[in-house]
Amino acid sequence: MEIKKPHLVKKNLKPKQIEKDSTLLGADEALLENMSFENVKIEELNFSSVHAESLLFGGSTLQEMYAVDSIFNRCDFSGTTLNQITLERVEINNSRIQGIQCIEARFKDITIKNCKGVCASFRFSKMKNVLFVDCDLTESDFQGSDMDNVIFENCNLHEVQFSSTKMKVVNLVGSKIENIKINKEAFGKVLVSQDQALYLAPIFGLSIEG
Repeated sequence: MEIKKPHLVKKNLKPKQIEKDSTLLGADEALLENMSFENVKIEELNFSSVHAESLLFGGSTLQEMYAVDSIFNRCDFSGTTLNQITLERVEINNSRIQGIQCIEARFKDITIKNCKGVCASFRFSKMKNVLFVDCDLTESDFQGSDMDNVIFENCNLHEVQFSSTKMKVVNLVGSKIENIKINKEAFGKVLVSQDQALYLAPIFGLSIEG
């Protein structure tokens, strides 16, 4: 299934500044660069057709976040708590998302590429058409999430928590899956390599002969 890319209305977006002390952050068809919103409480963030470069949100709490048709490059969300988050047709590239708390998020047509996401939490989230590429997700938590067409391409999934996760269609081929926590009851269609199948066999009580 195709993952839709962000549809930026204008190719040459005009730079925009946002008041850093504001608890309501909004931008439409804008280029945002080199801004810091670290260690603050933000009531609402609403981005539409935004190209964000080097925005810093580390340690902040976002009570509500909605982003559509937007791109985040080299941004820092480490240690951020995101409540009521909805992302649709969004790309997050070369960014820091380690320790992020994204509980009950809704992701649709999302690409997350080359991001540091150690100990990130996506518990009880709904993910449809989501691609993780070259991400370090060591010890991250997807427990109780609902995944439909989620692809992990060349990711580090060491000790990732997939317990009680509903996997309708999930692709793990090419990713490191040592010590992942996973249960067979949640499986729909999960694509793995031959080596990954051998590794997972004991978890599901399978004996492979020949």
